[in-house]
Amino acid sequence: ENDSVKIGIEFENQDRGSATHIQSKKEAKQLFQPIGKIYQQIKSVLFLTFNKKKLADQSYADSQVNLVHFKNAFGQDIAGIINTSASLNKKLRCPVVIVTSPYTKRKESFTALALTITENFRKRNKQILVLRFDFTNATGESYKDEAGQGEGRSHIHFHPSGAIQDIMAAIKYCKNNSKFHATDIILLGLSFNSPMCRKAIIQDETQSVKYCIS
Repeated sequence: ENDSVKIGIEFENQDRGSATHIQSKKEAKQLFQPIGKIYQQIKSVLFLTFNKKKLADQSYADSQVNLVHFKNAFGQDIAGIINTSASLNKKLRCPVVIVTSPYTKRKESFTALALTITENFRKRNKQILVLRFDFTNATGESYKDEAGQGEGRSHIHFHPSGAIQDIMAAIKYCKNNSKFHATDIILLGLSFNSPMCRKAIIQDETQSVKYCIS
């Protein structure tokens, strides 16, 4: 609990919220120091993102990359990418991070994050697997109905309820496939994806997700 960071508005017994008052420079430093650490972490990821050639020369050589396909409850195909810190020559048993694609983006947009995670685990001789996938009826390589085939029309039939089914399909795939077995599942869903990830966790009867970052 001491390592956590709370960012937001503190609500008092009033009709409106008011930000916490800073009484001194010392308090200001204590308040913004954790934010500085977060900034450094974000800067590191951005550095990897904008140094794609160096990233490709080093991390891609070490990270194991596999394309996978699985189906949701409607029988629609979902395209995914797996990055691992170890070879998939034999079935892995390790924690799995499921990364949901940002709204209007495809799974490749989180390449730098996936490689950062797997590279850090690989250097410590630990196993980790990152699964990224495209939502159905959305941007990317997963199933789209006929209405979504044209340019600029990929999200015309996208719906949160369908996205929830896709997330649940990804969770199910992590627990039942021939390539790996998830010992723990960490679900990452940011911004627009956050409520859909939480809903998927609630609807998942197996309660397979151990952590959710949203």
